[in-house]
Amino acid sequence: MVLIGLDVGTTKLAALALDADTGETVSVVSTPNAARRDAIVASLVRAELDVAQLQSLALGLVQRLLEALPANAAVIGIGVTGQQHGVAFLDREGLPTRAAITWQDQRALEPLGSMTYLETLLIQAGGNQRFEHMGCTPAAGYLGASLYWLARQGGLHSDAGICLIPDAVVAALIGAIAPTDATLAGSTGLYDIHHRCWDRELLTSLGLETADLAAIRPTGTMAGGLTPQVARRLGLPVGTPVAVALGDNQASFLGSVNAPANSVLINIGTGGQVSALIDRYMRLPMIETRAFAGPGYLLVGAGSSGGSTLAYLHRLMVEIGISLFDTPQTDLYDRLIAVATAQPSGAEGVRCIPHFDGTRTNPTATGAWLGLTRTNLSIGNLVRALIEGTADDLHAFWQRMLPAVGQRERLVGSGNGLVRNVVLQQALGHRFAMPLHVTTREETAALGAALTAGVAAGCFDTFSEAMASLGNA
Repeated sequence: MVLIGLDVGTTKLAALALDADTGETVSVVSTPNAARRDAIVASLVRAELDVAQLQSLALGLVQRLLEALPANAAVIGIGVTGQQHGVAFLDREGLPTRAAITWQDQRALEPLGSMTYLETLLIQAGGNQRFEHMGCTPAAGYLGASLYWLARQGGLHSDAGICLIPDAVVAALIGAIAPTDATLAGSTGLYDIHHRCWDRELLTSLGLETADLAAIRPTGTMAGGLTPQVARRLGLPVGTPVAVALGDNQASFLGSVNAPANSVLINIGTGGQVSALIDRYMRLPMIETRAFAGPGYLLVGAGSSGGSTLAYLHRLMVEIGISLFDTPQTDLYDRLIAVATAQPSGAEGVRCIPHFDGTRTNPTATGAWLGLTRTNLSIGNLVRALIEGTADDLHAFWQRMLPAVGQRERLVGSGNGLVRNVVLQQALGHRFAMPLHVTTREETAALGAALTAGVAAGCFDTFSEAMASLGNA
């Protein structure tokens, strides 16, 4: 029996086939997310996705994956995960009505009178305390903030169904607007994760009462089955179960951690996250509380620094090579890691604040290198300081969690931005004062989505059973 997991990431899409009987990954494929449509307007990012292209990319990727499987492979379920916070707009057949807005969008920071749209939203809602049961305070790029901007612009149409971006991929599979789950809804700033419902009173106070938000179903339940058209294209039976999508942070936790009550997960993708499972709802300053797939909640410190941070320095180095030396090399990633590895821990006193994209709590924050002298100014120290600054950011989140959750014994690392970066692995182990276990599993978010499909299809009775099926890898 084979389970399919699909991860709709910010920079790429990945699909994975999992043997449900052995817990082994059978095949993995990926493709760049070519549906991105980013632009700069008045110095702020407009981050959008062509949803029709995204749906086509996702179907094509699953088709590639299935073609690589043995002819006798029996697919019993498909799970989807992906980027949180953003918003997609679909008609009743699951087709897009306009571009999606992603978590990287900054239009809510545009001025509205003497304040920004985001500041106005927070005041109109009743202040930050109004979001105590949301698990997070709205930020630019969150579904709630983007809808508020659209409503104030007169661009929120009541005939469009509103969902999260991974839900739009599920919709393409089942041929209808898809339900969502608490792990995704909880990333919007409009969903009460403590009572597990959309906050209708808040929606009304923000002028969003006509917003047609996706129905909520429990994580690990079916959203629907493959349509005849999609089933024919994929070569699968009509009605093959498709699970309700879940958030990529929670999916990565499912696919990485086998001792959830005693572990801390570091996930490095485009951004970076530190996550710990707790058994009751609580709120901590500057930490998000997120619904989990199984019992309990995840405390999450979500930073903007992560894989994208080193990518910005990589881009600068490529530009230097082209501008000064006519050297059109574009993949210097391994070289940057190598020169950073050659430098000592601490980068000879060079420090980096890697907030090139701002932070969730301070979107206007900027990055900087500090402590530079004529003797320590080198590419290796700049790169090492940037990487160590990323580790510092994540450790600062953990320090805020630690008094509430207590010391954990196991530090688990996952994500492509960590697997390839030995300097970041070393820095995290040093900062957290725990040995870092980097999972050998590929594409842990897609793996978590496959496990969710297994729960929805009845292959596993619980998420604990699903996680345990992976063993210690």
